[in-house]
Amino acid sequence: GGQVAVVPSIWGHIAGGGANEKDVRWMERKIADFLKGGYAS
Repeated sequence: GGQVAVVPSIWGHIAGGGANEKDVRWMERKIADFLKGGYAS
């Protein structure tokens, strides 16, 4: 039961690096939702 979520960012592969605050907030929200069992794409 894996989940995939594509980061909606212009930064490509480096979007997950934490340099862009908007990307970081998006990832934190997705991770929190996943851990709560409420993952939505």
